Amino acid sequence: MARRRDWTSLSPGYRARLEKAGLNQEQYEGGASLKEARGHLFTPEHPQEAERSPDLYEDYRARKSGLSRTSVNVVTPSGVQWVRLTKRDRRRVAKHWNAIKWWMRTGEYDRLKPFEGKSVKDLDTEQRVELETDSQRIWLFTHSRQLQIESLYTALTA
Repeated sequence: MARRRDWTSLSPGYRARLEKAGLNQEQYEGGASLKEARGHLFTPEHPQEAERSPDLYEDYRARKSGLSRTSVNVVTPSGVQWVRLTKRDRRRVAKHWNAIKWWMRTGEYDRLKPFEGKSVKDLDTEQRVELETDSQRIWLFTHSRQLQIESLYTALTA
C-alpha cells in the first residue's frame, strides 16, 4: 500500500473534508480508514474493489449492472404479475401504469397505444412478459380487484 502524504502537505480543502468527517491529524497519520471521509462507506473507491469483494459490494454491483432486487407488478394479458426487472424495464412499466391510470380517468386510449406489442424481460425466468393494452381486459382486471392503481410496487393479495 502506498504511503500516505504528510498531513501538512494536504490541501486545506482536503484537510477540512477529513476533519468534517471526524478524522483529525493524529488519526490520519495513525492510518485510520479514509473510506467514510471520501464518501465510500458503502461503495468501493475503485471498481476493482467491487470485483475482488463481491459479497461486500453486492448492492453496489446490482445498481451498477442495472439489475435490481426490486420487483414490480406488471399488467399482462394473463393478469397482474409480480416481476423482477432491470431499471430500464421498470421505467417502461411505470409509464405503462401511468397510461392505464390516464385511460381509467379519461377513457382516452391514446397513451396506451405506444405499448402495443411491447414486453419486458423477467430477470428471474429470462422470459419476455407482454404489456397489456386491451382496454376491455384492463377494465376486467380492475373490476375483479386484480388491478389496483396504487399497487405498482406492492404485492397483491389473492
